[in-house]
Amino acid sequence: MRTTKSGGFTLIELIIGVLMTTFIFLGASALILTLFGTSGKVKKSQTLDQTKNDIQVELSNNIRWAKIIDFDSNSITADANVYKFESDGKVYKNGAALTPGDVLVKNVTIKDYSRAVTGGEALSSLNISLDLEDVRSSNTSDHLSLVVSQRRTKIETGD
Repeated sequence: MRTTKSGGFTLIELIIGVLMTTFIFLGASALILTLFGTSGKVKKSQTLDQTKNDIQVELSNNIRWAKIIDFDSNSITADANVYKFESDGKVYKNGAALTPGDVLVKNVTIKDYSRAVTGGEALSSLNISLDLEDVRSSNTSDHLSLVVSQRRTKIETGD
């Protein structure tokens, strides 16, 4: 009697192969989902950082070199530039939105820290504090606290 061995796989080998393939695909899909989730969080964080930087640069530069500064609880006027912190969560400069649509600005406080008188002229110093929040996720937020002092430059010539 001759026995021949076939070149196929046994049922156990096929089941083990299917299980290993399933685990590999599950691991790969979990990794991909994690990477996509992290990418979204990073994008939200970058949006908040960019908005915070834009507000900081805009307010710092214009308040620092303004000749006339006026403010109340929800607006700052620096020369011809009017910054309004509206209840819709946006910051406006001269009527145009300064913040993107996916960022809310909340809890704005403006305090007067003015004390110094330079050359017979009082210079303003403001503490501006605000919270930034991503519209899509209230878990993503940031805080900006900015102290800006008005400056003057005086150029004297030796004539």
